[in-house]
Amino acid sequence: MIRHTILRARRARKIDAEYKVFRHKHRNCTFCTISTGDDNEIVSETKHFYIIKNRFPYEVLDGSKVTDHLLVVPKDHFLELRDMTPSERKTLVEVLAKYEKKGYSFFGRSQADTGRSMIHQHTHLIKTEDKSK
Repeated sequence: MIRHTILRARRARKIDAEYKVFRHKHRNCTFCTISTGDDNEIVSETKHFYIIKNRFPYEVLDGSKVTDHLLVVPKDHFLELRDMTPSERKTLVEVLAKYEKKGYSFFGRSQADTGRSMIHQHTHLIKTEDKSK
């Protein structure tokens, strides 16, 4: 039996308001303009992906305080994972595994998801406070 969970994430009100203004001003794909040296706060990169700080991070994810929110962004414009080459998909899984080991959860939205605000495929890496504390 497959169980579906509902992702509950939210931004702080101020950050959400800033995000809405940003999306209104930048109707083109802002991920396609990422380059080394710009203000996207690139954390690292691979041949196929940038790992960047999310400019508009979530504050809470599933009831836990978010302590870090990164995005894995393909350097080429893709709408969906299936548009990637096998090599690009392999690299994505390697990046996700690396960050999972560091305590990050990851998720992405399908093209059909009404909550998806960027058409450029990207994957969220989110670290939350340890609930066992």
